[in-house]
Amino acid sequence: MAYFSKNSADYASAINALKKPTYESKYNNLIENQLNKILNREDFSYDFNADPLYQNYKDQYTKLGKEASMNAAASASALTGGYGNSYAGTAASQANQQYLTQLNGQIPALMNAAMDRYKMQTEQLYNQFGALQQEEGRQYGQHRDEVSDYYSDWSNLESGYSTALQQEDWERDFAYRQERDKIADEQWQKNYDYNASRAGVSDSQWEKNFAYQQERDKVADAQWQKNYELALRKARSGRSGSGSSKKSSGSTTGSNKINGSTQRSIEYSGSERINTILKNAKNADDPLAYLENIATTDPKFTLGDLEFFMNRLGL
Repeated sequence: MAYFSKNSADYASAINALKKPTYESKYNNLIENQLNKILNREDFSYDFNADPLYQNYKDQYTKLGKEASMNAAASASALTGGYGNSYAGTAASQANQQYLTQLNGQIPALMNAAMDRYKMQTEQLYNQFGALQQEEGRQYGQHRDEVSDYYSDWSNLESGYSTALQQEDWERDFAYRQERDKIADEQWQKNYDYNASRAGVSDSQWEKNFAYQQERDKVADAQWQKNYELALRKARSGRSGSGSSKKSSGSTTGSNKINGSTQRSIEYSGSERINTILKNAKNADDPLAYLENIATTDPKFTLGDLEFFMNRLGL
């Protein structure tokens, strides 16, 4: 039979085309009839009058008896001068009786022969019954082989059908996933293209903002430098005056400083750090130079910090 590798429809068609073999006995009636002959066979009995062989013997012996009787009667008459007498009749009767006795002597042999024929006929009935059963068994065995082949083919086709369905389901799922991946790739490409175009805009905007910030930082640095230099000039000009005027000036310097001089950075809000700087500045030969050094080396030291310490030191 044919098997298919993928197409479940072919398997389904082949399964539907399978026909389970049926069995109809050709010999069942003959077997039953033969069995009835055996079971209903009459027991052996013998009737010699119904035996054709006995009738043949009877005809022969009767004929021979008559001939013997006639010969005996003729012989007896010849001995008595041709006159009939009782002796001739007796001789004739005895001669005939001898053949009748011989006929009856054949009956046992004829009965045995009849019994042998009965046994042989019975054996033939059994032999015929056995032959019919053997042929019936042979044909039924062929039927069972066909049924076995049917179930084997059905099982193989069913297995192939199940495998084909699984393969087709997998292929449909695979094709669907391919299609979905294709759509996802197209969507990703569209998003990528859009983001790439937007990235160009964002990069341009960032560069503009960065350039603007750089410019503003330059302006702020220039302003800080000017303020820093101004504070230094004021501090130096204050130191060039007399001692009394310096002291007096020191009492009022705070009001002449740049606004925000008291807003020092958070890094210098701790009293320990302030006291350390103040102590070192007082002990320095040039307090202003000491503060200038800190301002140029410490990025956390702001212009407000410089003004704060100059006020505290009276510079």
